[in-house]
Amino acid sequence: MVSLRSQLVALAAALAIPAVSGQDLEDFIAKQRPLSLTNVLNNLGAAAGAAPGLVIASPSRTDPPYYYTWTRDSALTFKMLIDEFIHDPVANANLEKHIRDYLRAQAILQTVANPSGALLPSGRGLGEAKYEVDGSRFNGAWGRPQRDGPPLRAVALITWANWLADSGDAGEEEARDIVWPVIANDLAYTGQYWNSTGFDLWEEVSGSSFFTTQAQYRALIEGAELAERLNTTCGAACDEAPAVGCFLNSDSYWNGRHHIANINTNTQRSGKDANTMLGANAAFDIAASCDSATIQPCHPRALASFKQWVDAWRDPAEYPINEGIPSNEGIAIGRYTSVAQKYTPADGSLAEQYNRDPPFEPQSARDLTWSYAAFVTAAARRAGEFPPTWVPAKLPIPSTCAASSARGTYTPATAAGAPDLGEVPCAAPVTFRVDARTYYGEDIYVVGGAPSLGNWNVENAQPLTADGYTDARPLWAIDVDLDAAGQTVTYQFVRRQNCGQGYIYETVNRTVDVPACGVTTPTVLEATWTGPVGTPGNC
Repeated sequence: MVSLRSQLVALAAALAIPAVSGQDLEDFIAKQRPLSLTNVLNNLGAAAGAAPGLVIASPSRTDPPYYYTWTRDSALTFKMLIDEFIHDPVANANLEKHIRDYLRAQAILQTVANPSGALLPSGRGLGEAKYEVDGSRFNGAWGRPQRDGPPLRAVALITWANWLADSGDAGEEEARDIVWPVIANDLAYTGQYWNSTGFDLWEEVSGSSFFTTQAQYRALIEGAELAERLNTTCGAACDEAPAVGCFLNSDSYWNGRHHIANINTNTQRSGKDANTMLGANAAFDIAASCDSATIQPCHPRALASFKQWVDAWRDPAEYPINEGIPSNEGIAIGRYTSVAQKYTPADGSLAEQYNRDPPFEPQSARDLTWSYAAFVTAAARRAGEFPPTWVPAKLPIPSTCAASSARGTYTPATAAGAPDLGEVPCAAPVTFRVDARTYYGEDIYVVGGAPSLGNWNVENAQPLTADGYTDARPLWAIDVDLDAAGQTVTYQFVRRQNCGQGYIYETVNRTVDVPACGVTTPTVLEATWTGPVGTPGNC
C-alpha cells in the first residue's frame, strides 16, 4: 500500500486500468467489464484456494504478499457484487451463492480472536485488517487497528438486507434474523470507536482518516434506517451519526484548499491523497444533493480536493509517465479509464500498480481484486446503473462538534453461521508499552500466561505496533483486553527477527495484577527492553 510520492503509482481501488492503445474506449469497456467480473470471482473461495465466501486481495504470495483476505477489500468487492446482482438478479443469478457465502464467512470472522482483540466483550477484534485465507488469524506485525472494515462491511450487508426485505415477508424475516446480527456488531463497533484513531486504508498512517470517517457516517445513517424498517434497534451506536457527520464536515479535515486525508497523526504529509476521492466515491448517491453532509463527489470541497490531488501528479520530473500531457487532458493517476487503458496488458489483467518510469509496466500485486471490482463499478456508473439511493432528505448536523462514543454490545451472529462463544470472558483493558530499539524488519511481541497473550505460545503472541516509535523514544505498544481479570499474569516481551532468524526473549519475567471485571480504564504498563538485541539478517 503506497503513498502519493512513492516510486509507484498505486492502482488499488482504481476506477480502471485497461489497455490496448487505440482501441475504442466503449468497446474496451464492454470487453473489460465481464472480464473484470470473472477475475473477481476467480479470487473468491475455492477458486482462489480460500474458504467459502472469503476474498483474496491478490494471488501474489511474495513481493508483495497479498494472499490474505482484507475486511475492507472484501466489503468493497461484495458491495459491487451485491449491486450487480440487484441490478439484474436473473443475469447475475450465480452471484447469490457467493453473497450468501460471504455473509456466513463474515459472521465467522467476527468471532476470530486476533491481535486487535476479540468480539467479546469489547468488539476490538472487529478492527483487525486481514486474516489468513482459511479464515484463521494473521499474527504478523501490521498497522492495526483499521476502523474502516466494519462500516464498509455493514454498508454492503445493509444493501443485501434491503433487497431481501423488498422481496417479501420471508426475505424481510431473513434480513432481520440472519443478516442484521452481523450488521449490528459492525454498527456497534463503529459507534464505539469512530472517535478513536487507527490506521488508514493504505495501512501507513495512524490517525483519523477521512475515508474511514466517511464510511462510518454512511454506515450509521443506513443502519438506523434499516433497523427501523426491520422493527429492531441499532441502539446507541446509530445515535452517534450526527457527531460523526459533524466531524466529517468540520474544518478538522479541511485546510481551506483541500480535504486532509489523515489528521491526528505524527506525520507531516500534505494530506493530498486518493483517500478523499475514494471516500466520496464510496458514499455516492445519484439522488443526493451536491451540498449533502455526506460529501458527494460533486460537493464543492470534494471537487477542490480532487483538483489539488490530480495536479500533484502533473510534475514530469516526479512522474515521467505524465510528461507532455496538456493541463486540460487527463493524466495517469490510476483513475481515468481512457488514460489507464493504454497501460493494461492485452489480456486485461489488472495489477496493483504500474511504474511511473518507462516502460510504465504493471507491477506489484498481480490480479488485484479491488482493481477488478473498481473497474466493474466504474463501468456500471458510466452505463447509468446506480445502486439504491441511501441519503435521507434531512441530515441534522450539530452546530458544534463534540467527541463522543457509544459503548457497544456484541453477540456472535450464530443464525448466520458464527460459532457460539459461550460465556462472555471476564477481561480488563491493559496497555503494554516498551521502549525497545529495533532495526527495520524486526518486531516486538508480548507473550504470557493468558489466552489473549498466547498462553506462552509465541506463535499466538500479541504483536505490538510502532506507530509511536521515534529516535528519541523507540516505543512499541498495544492495547489488550486481558482475559484474566482479577488475576496476576506473568509475561515477557519478545523480539521477532527478520529473515527467519527466530525469536529473542527478554531475560526477565514481568507480572501484572489485572483489574477486576467491569473496570474500563486501561492499566498502562511501562517498560524498557531487558535482554539481548537482534541483528539484521541478510535476506
